[in-house]
Amino acid sequence: MIRKETPQGGLVIVIFTDEAVIRIRLEGRLDTVSSTFFTTEIQSWVDREEFLIIDLSECSYLASSGIRCLLVASRQLVAKQGALLLASLSDEVQQVLGMTGLDAVLPVFHSVEEAQEETLRRRNLAYQTTGLDLEGFPVSVSLLAPATAPVRIWKGNCLVAYHELGFAIGSGSPAESLKEELTRRGLFITLGKSAGFIPYDSSEPPDFRVVQDPTTCGFFAQWALSANNQPNTIVQADHNQAVSLDQWLDQLCDLARNQGSAPVRAVLCTGETLGKPYLLFGGLGRAEGDFPEVTPFPASLMPFIRRTSGGNWFTGIRFRLSKGKQPPYNEPIENIIEQLLSIENIEDVEQVDLSDLLTQPVAWLFQSNRITGAGITQTEVDMGGSEDLELYQVYLARRLFTDSARIVIRPLHGGYSAQTFQVESYDAAGRKLRPTVMKIGHRDMITREADCCQRYALPYILNNSAIVLGTAFYCNMGALRYNFVGIGGEGSQLKWLIHLYESWPIEDLEVLFDKIFLHILKPWYGQPVREMIHPFRDHDPTLTFFPTLVETAQEVLGIDPEQATFRIDGLDQEFLNPYRFLREEYLRRREQSYDYLTAICHGDLNLQNILLDEGLNVYLIDFSETRPRAAISDFARLEAIFMIDQAPIADQHDVVAMLDLIVPLYNLSGLDQPFEAQKDSDLPETVMRNIRLTQKIRSYALRTAEGNPDLFPYYMAMLEWTLPVVCYRSHRASSKLLSAAISGILCERILELDRS
Repeated sequence: MIRKETPQGGLVIVIFTDEAVIRIRLEGRLDTVSSTFFTTEIQSWVDREEFLIIDLSECSYLASSGIRCLLVASRQLVAKQGALLLASLSDEVQQVLGMTGLDAVLPVFHSVEEAQEETLRRRNLAYQTTGLDLEGFPVSVSLLAPATAPVRIWKGNCLVAYHELGFAIGSGSPAESLKEELTRRGLFITLGKSAGFIPYDSSEPPDFRVVQDPTTCGFFAQWALSANNQPNTIVQADHNQAVSLDQWLDQLCDLARNQGSAPVRAVLCTGETLGKPYLLFGGLGRAEGDFPEVTPFPASLMPFIRRTSGGNWFTGIRFRLSKGKQPPYNEPIENIIEQLLSIENIEDVEQVDLSDLLTQPVAWLFQSNRITGAGITQTEVDMGGSEDLELYQVYLARRLFTDSARIVIRPLHGGYSAQTFQVESYDAAGRKLRPTVMKIGHRDMITREADCCQRYALPYILNNSAIVLGTAFYCNMGALRYNFVGIGGEGSQLKWLIHLYESWPIEDLEVLFDKIFLHILKPWYGQPVREMIHPFRDHDPTLTFFPTLVETAQEVLGIDPEQATFRIDGLDQEFLNPYRFLREEYLRRREQSYDYLTAICHGDLNLQNILLDEGLNVYLIDFSETRPRAAISDFARLEAIFMIDQAPIADQHDVVAMLDLIVPLYNLSGLDQPFEAQKDSDLPETVMRNIRLTQKIRSYALRTAEGNPDLFPYYMAMLEWTLPVVCYRSHRASSKLLSAAISGILCERILELDRS
């Protein structure tokens, strides 16, 4: 026995050399750190042995890097007619292999003893080519692997990636947009990184795909049969006489039955027909004998199903190729497919014709005694009684939660550009995992958020929950997963700041705001750096979330972008048209620079992305816009929230009263000027509280700007969030009118300040 431990600890490798088959037991974690060490250790045994048993009874964690090590070793052993056998999987490893579908690729055994017996059997039988006579045609038959893995059946509409389907045949359409294009539905097959499909609509041409990453491409599947990725038997014709595909398929089924082996479920064939090389793949078997659970097939597939003269059924797709594969055929099947199914080598995709004559055919048989639902290899997604997700959203959730057997998703507050969900996860044994949050939005935003969190949040602030645990993407959409456990453990009750804002007295809120901005987030706002900024470019809302803002304002408020001013009934004052200002002045002044202090700012700070637990520990999320910018930006954003978003404005009368009250606030000469609102209107007390909080955050802005009272950069940052209110679906028309008026006042003040 040889015992070795990784230099960093975490994994012990125990090698049993005194057994009939070399057994390698892994104790601990096979993760990114230890996988390199494991690869080095196992390689010496792969070089000298044909069969290895990996004992995973003491392995508590298996990362994707560890899976790659096992797959590489398996391919090397298979190439020299051996095998890598996994035995005694721990619950944790079993879950990972099940979720990734690798238990259908690598041979798995309940015990070391079973793996040893299978290895001895293979040593006696495996890869010993047997010569047989099939109805007058001599063939060579070689056993590749036992038929232990089940065939998986997919039913119901779902979005499935190539790697999840494996070697599969089904009914569906290529998933290359967020919504399925129904005209492209038809018969499809997947083979690793390749796929072929023939639409039901004969006016639509057959097509194929060869992809780089099979985890990010897939099909909208209504029904599919997934064979094992590892074929069980290879049959090679030892004659030059042509045989029809009809006769060849019957011979293959008869061979399996006569030898008492598991029935054939699918077949992959290569060779030549009509003088051209081909590769075909499809489902094969007796409809009533082998597939009782899946008949009748979907009605849409019936035109593609062929009955052989021997009573078997076959449905599949053929690739016509430029070049074929020459013997020998002892390479891993995925290598052969990758060689043949390249973009350069595929000439055409077509339906199978049973009358075609084959010369020198070679067939790989996929056999199994078991049929299961596809759900055993997928994370179950439960919406917890909420509205169902789109198919692409379910797909993203499954990609993010491959460590879970089941997840329960519940929507959190709605965002303008993304959807956020609270997620409870459970392992295969039903044990609850730590709670997390999933966010789904545009690919660019999700990518930016994950990157900004890593670059600007984690290195600077003590942020208890904003650790991005993973990302997933499909088409132009993406999703990320946040850790969501407080420092007090899972029992921590996290609340949005908006809840405390609505229930706490102003005195307590001011103390809380001091804690958040003067202490917790001091590494951001307390370390300003002097740089040149471009206010009109940096704070243009049409360059981020609101490209049609001007058009929306005209549609919603009737403010023509050509007019210089607009009026509000009940007020004598004319307001500068902020949407004309946005369209003309922002463009004209885009490259105008300004010497000012910058700091790392959240970029979209609001009362629904600051959370607190029962100990008032702070948690920030939503970092897609986080980066260095004008140091006062986040505070100006909060003033827009207090003055507009949280203003209790019910009708136009309230708009007039609100403007009468706060217009003097925007006539102040600097951030250091005090403001005392004259409360003589019938507006709720909330308005006075919001004005007081505005004064508070202006004091933070002044402090961050190191005493510089300049209002120009502050108003520019504020405009970025007052202008777009007209686009908010959740806001009343009165709030949108108020935002237009305040934006007009800010634009007028900016012109005055810029001239000065």
